[in-house]
Amino acid sequence: AMAAATVFMQAWALESGHATWQTMTFTVLTLSQMGHVLAIRSEHRSLFAQGLRSNVPLVGAVAVTIALQMAAIYVHALNRLLRTSALSLSELALAFAVAAAVFALVEFEKYLVRHGFVCRDRSRSVTNRVGRATSAERNELGNSTARSMGWRRSARAAAGQRRDHGPRESR
Repeated sequence: AMAAATVFMQAWALESGHATWQTMTFTVLTLSQMGHVLAIRSEHRSLFAQGLRSNVPLVGAVAVTIALQMAAIYVHALNRLLRTSALSLSELALAFAVAAAVFALVEFEKYLVRHGFVCRDRSRSVTNRVGRATSAERNELGNSTARSMGWRRSARAAAGQRRDHGPRESR
């Protein structure tokens, strides 16, 4: 949806002859990502049900990102550095509206899932795969994740010992 919104904005702005098409496209990309991050905080619950205060640091990060985007558009020194152009109020409003469509689509999908109109494939969810895995599979998943992040397992964990230092029982 983000890619479609961004490409739509670019194509429309170019076709309409807007000299600020690059800035409009950049703005839609940035704002649609912010809408998406707010919408995907829960697989089922709407942002409106969760409330913005349920994750204040995330809302702060989104606000700072939007402020930085506005600075990139309207601060002359940043215009030159980033090769952006000041958008008119109508261009900015259009960029916000197109980006808001991404948020609306994710929220609409969650609505459809909640009300049984669409079934989401739960087996593709990472948390669900881990939840149904055997203990050996969860252990290996943990090992591969740790290796991919450059972490090392403790000697006790590698030896298969519990916190009480006793050997683990096989199932």
